[in-house]
Amino acid sequence: MRIVDINKRWMYKGSMSIPPCEKGVVWNVLSTIYPISKEHLRLFKKILSLNKGYDMAKTGNYRLTQKPNSENNVVIFNGPSK
Repeated sequence: MRIVDINKRWMYKGSMSIPPCEKGVVWNVLSTIYPISKEHLRLFKKILSLNKGYDMAKTGNYRLTQKPNSENNVVIFNGPSK
């Protein structure tokens, strides 16, 4: 994790995307895309598939993308300004 640049990221409050979809989660979206191996992706999907009612192979996601709520969806960029 030392290679991950956490100084350039977007942050917002949301909820978990897998059951029970708990609220109060702070999401961090990195500005750099970091590749992973096919084996790590396979293991990640396997762990996700252990959740009851969740079928990664069938849906690719647990739920549909949520519509923005302008009052609660504040996205903050953490990094140097241009």
